Amino acid sequence: MDEIKDILSELGYSQIKDYASEYRMFPIYRQSDSPCLSVKKNSGFFIDYGRDIKGDFLKLIQISLNFKDKTKAKEWLSNKDIQFDEQKIRQKTLEKLNYKKFYSKDNLSKLINDHNYWVNRGVSKETLELFKGGLDNGIEGGKFYNRYVFPIFDENLNILGFSGRLVKHSERAPKWKHIGQKSHWTYPSFLNSEHVDEKQELIIVESIGDMLALFNCGIKNVIVAFGVTLSNSVINFTLRHRLSRIIIALNDDSRNNNVGNKAALKFKNELSKHFNEDKIKIKLPIEKDFGEMSTDQILNWYKNAR
Repeated sequence: MDEIKDILSELGYSQIKDYASEYRMFPIYRQSDSPCLSVKKNSGFFIDYGRDIKGDFLKLIQISLNFKDKTKAKEWLSNKDIQFDEQKIRQKTLEKLNYKKFYSKDNLSKLINDHNYWVNRGVSKETLELFKGGLDNGIEGGKFYNRYVFPIFDENLNILGFSGRLVKHSERAPKWKHIGQKSHWTYPSFLNSEHVDEKQELIIVESIGDMLALFNCGIKNVIVAFGVTLSNSVINFTLRHRLSRIIIALNDDSRNNNVGNKAALKFKNELSKHFNEDKIKIKLPIEKDFGEMSTDQILNWYKNAR
């Protein structure tokens, strides 16, 4: 039984479309030419994209029936022969958010020990072998064709996902492809957690390529953000280690769209909620990313960043 969909029907919603994790429909509390109302299946949280109205499921009941407050919405719901336990739904949502999927270690046998792509970009074979990656030969049923794949290990060497870099240019395929819940990744903490403790310092970079460039120079107190969003897992990692300094080193996109530059400021603002600002420093690479810098440039950057 789908409680949320049943309640939507009782409210008078029709043409409810199923879109994986949400339902889409026309709002009944106002005129609309498009099905701009989204209701999450796992929580009932709704967003009306046409008017930027959002809230929990009881608020949707309230505005749909033009009640003055949520108390009336609760009363209406209690008189219906439909089971809706808001607390239970919230608990299920939390369980899904906290659930970690582990991938089979059999996938490791489907990696070809060929590191030429990264060696040709200046990363040593010795550095690459630390990460147990290789060319795809059938990972997760062939989802990483034409990619060099890094298994994403947690600190107990469970595989939380995979990250693959294209090794041959393609107009259609993205440069990087990820499988797994990035929000749970603290990579490569399986290798460097103790080193971060010793240094009491952490460098946050945007991609695995940046991390490899730093590792290759002996700078191992690094964590990968996998983009320009700071996950709670990375924040928790910073809090577990008694850090004296956090260096935010996302890509320098000042010649293009400033995405990395803006994200670095957001990272600092978020981390400032947990650390004194004098412990947080933004120091972007002198080129677009660390992969475009020489060893000497990286070592000089690190000297100036501290």
